[in-house]
Amino acid sequence: MPNPENIKPHNFKPGQSGNLSGRPRGIKNKKTIIREILSMSAILPEKQIEALQKLYPSVKNNMSIAEIMTIVQAHKAITKADTFAFKAIMDYADEAFDENTTSKDIKITVEYVTSKNQNEK
Repeated sequence: MPNPENIKPHNFKPGQSGNLSGRPRGIKNKKTIIREILSMSAILPEKQIEALQKLYPSVKNNMSIAEIMTIVQAHKAITKADTFAFKAIMDYADEAFDENTTSKDIKITVEYVTSKNQNEK
């Protein structure tokens, strides 16, 4: 417990901010700004959409910036063996698959593990 003799009185009144030149009220922080930007819809030029749709048929013209960035990173990881792009995708893969794992995914995994175990015997 602190010694009451060593405690200095506060310079600020109750309800008064300690940082008068801090971020003003109503100004968004960086995390909020980034979240809003990544959730914005982006319309790519027609040539880019067609090129992406040839490779990834589920690509739409009005995807969010986050979706487009994810597709670009996955494409770089696959086609250019970009390990940084691969790591960026795989860092979030567990979260994505935990939420959306289908019975087909589980069946494929079980078949793979079963066949691998049989081959090791």
